[in-house]
Amino acid sequence: MKKYLIIILIIASLKSFATNTIWIDTNTVFSGDTAFFEVFVENQDNFVSFQFDIKISPELNYLNNSANLTARSANHILLATVLNDSTLRFISYSPINSNFSGNDGSILNFQLIASVVEGDFDLIMDNVVLGNSSSQNIIDYIYNGKLIVQSYITAKLFNEIQELQVKVFPNPVSAESKLNIYLQNYSMVYLSVFKSDGSLLLNKMTYLSAGHSEYFLSDILDFRTLPKGNFIFQAIVKKSDKKIVKKSILLTN
Repeated sequence: MKKYLIIILIIASLKSFATNTIWIDTNTVFSGDTAFFEVFVENQDNFVSFQFDIKISPELNYLNNSANLTARSANHILLATVLNDSTLRFISYSPINSNFSGNDGSILNFQLIASVVEGDFDLIMDNVVLGNSSSQNIIDYIYNGKLIVQSYITAKLFNEIQELQVKVFPNPVSAESKLNIYLQNYSMVYLSVFKSDGSLLLNKMTYLSAGHSEYFLSDILDFRTLPKGNFIFQAIVKKSDKKIVKKSILLTN
């Protein structure tokens, strides 16, 4: 009897630490471009539906009919509505209460048009519901996204923007997180990861071709094996004229 009681207590304890998280990625585009966004869910519990509003700046415009469910859906219905100039509403449900598949990854993507010259714009999630088959809201954590709009004039004045771009998405990092590096020219790149106290976790050198190179972040360093916290990811390009171009990103696991 005691053995069964211990097993039940262990299962209950594990269940109490289960988390269900939703977040929007961060994107960087030039003025006038269209930005592609993904909404991710990492879930320990099954869910059959979701609903949330996204509050955006009036300078950003939703691209009509750009919202799509991903392969995690199972014949779910999607409703995308522009409530006003600053709020988007997304609702998805299953008439037969089918679960979304998997426990991690994108569930939805959509596009915004950046008509503003430049600036940083938060994408704030509100009224978030992650519903299970019992009509319970199981959401635990919500992380907002951001759109960074750069002007072509600024890019010309600060040429490093064109020489080296680094993006990690989604962030907070997960098994699905990818590293995207853009180089203007074929270059030798130094990749480093530091703890928040400045201690070095990773330092490697690689050669990358011009254009975009994309990898799963876990192929470079599996953050799931590290204690929860903040980390600095850094990419450095040393040019032939002895100029150094450096980009750093704050990561959270």
